[in-house]
Amino acid sequence: MPRTVPFSASVSFRGLDCGETGFGARVRRASSEENGQALVITAIAMVLLMVAVGLVVDVGHAMLVQRQLQAGVDAAALAGAQHLPDKTMSEAVAVQYSANPGSKNAVNTVGNATTTASVSCLAGVPGCNRRDGGVNGIVVKSSSNVATWFGRVIGINQMTVHAMATACAPCSVKPLDVMIVLDRTGSMCQFSPGHDDPNCTDLKNARAGVRAFVQNLDPSIDKVGLALTPPVLDQSWVANCGNPVGAGYKPWAGTPNPNVPTGAPGRNLDGRYYGYDAYWPSWVPDPRGQTPSRYVVASLEGADGTPADDYLVKDAQGNWVLNDAQSAFLQRLGCTSGAGSTSYALAIEEAQHELSVHGRGNVQDVIVFLSDGAANTWPKNTGSHWTNSWGWGQRPCAMGVQAATNVKQGGTIIYSIGYDLDAGSGAPEKCRQPNQSDGHSNGGNPVESGYDAYTAIQAIASTPQQFYNKPNPGDLTQIFLAIAKDLSASRGRLIDNTSPNLP
Repeated sequence: MPRTVPFSASVSFRGLDCGETGFGARVRRASSEENGQALVITAIAMVLLMVAVGLVVDVGHAMLVQRQLQAGVDAAALAGAQHLPDKTMSEAVAVQYSANPGSKNAVNTVGNATTTASVSCLAGVPGCNRRDGGVNGIVVKSSSNVATWFGRVIGINQMTVHAMATACAPCSVKPLDVMIVLDRTGSMCQFSPGHDDPNCTDLKNARAGVRAFVQNLDPSIDKVGLALTPPVLDQSWVANCGNPVGAGYKPWAGTPNPNVPTGAPGRNLDGRYYGYDAYWPSWVPDPRGQTPSRYVVASLEGADGTPADDYLVKDAQGNWVLNDAQSAFLQRLGCTSGAGSTSYALAIEEAQHELSVHGRGNVQDVIVFLSDGAANTWPKNTGSHWTNSWGWGQRPCAMGVQAATNVKQGGTIIYSIGYDLDAGSGAPEKCRQPNQSDGHSNGGNPVESGYDAYTAIQAIASTPQQFYNKPNPGDLTQIFLAIAKDLSASRGRLIDNTSPNLP
């Protein structure tokens, strides 16, 4: 009969499970090795995950600092651009508004930001090759070292972040048609009433200011012309600076004063009536057949495609310089001489006529008006013009304000400058009604109600901010430069940092 192996024979299997030989031993050994490798891999993965998480935190912190840097350089560039083309001021203000410690836009998470600012010539923006040296942009750069917290594990102790911003001003150049209206009456050649100044210091200061102003225009896009307040000029004298040539503009002799009886002193003397009886406006034929008078002595010039006679030209070294040799504007500005009493209205209106007739329809019209005193004269022979009435004639300052109002309503911007308006008296000069007998005024004439020199010239300006007061005699250059700057202000903006720079 066959032998049956009891189930207990399975003990031999137990011996196999615990032994060092056989298939079962090999399987158990492999399983143990895999478990050990998994622990190592898991440990390494956890370390790497922790490093990755740490780097995310460090990078996130660095990105926060970079955003703060960027906000700082954006603000700094815009602030600096407001002072272009002044290199020193633009760069200094940009750093003042930067992300540097202690500056107005300092980074609040780290304290080691460093900033540099430099003006530049932005080729892709209008104004790069302007007469101001080609300064039309500012570039601000900042960097900061951001310490790491977790990156140190793998030897990264800090990250350096950078930011850059570029701003331009002007960013878009709107052409200008500008008329200068200059008071050249007798007080501009006096130290004080009754005390003549043979050097006409005030008038020289005004001319110097105008010359500085046009140096901040662009002859390729901006036009400029010159009008003088009364006394008016015989049109035939305008081109040659008076008679003899170079003597300076003298009052127009005109016809005898009709208000002075024949044979009386002053009726036929040259300059006695200072041309206030000359027929106006000059573009309307004089019914008396005489040469018409002019307030505009230099028509608009510049931006005409022929730069040789513009107010600015390039010299042999490529620098923009005043073109005294060929510019009618500069020559006739230099011819200006002081004489007569003050009237505002007609010079302002003739300046606007010049802008309307010889200016360009798609540009901004601007009048810059300067006077050192109150209006006190009523020019006559203005035909059917609105000023030719007794009511306006007795309100010479109000007449000037109304003329300016009419001009401003047409879109022209007016800047006005009051120069030494109290003439040493301690209070602005009073506006006075003209003397009815000869068109002149003196301290005994009735005072015009509502205005004095200060309030009238301030009211002539488009806004109070466009009125400039120079209470004491002196250099007017800074005021004219401020007006030039204002005309190009409010144009600053941030632009793409990839805009190319020119040397």
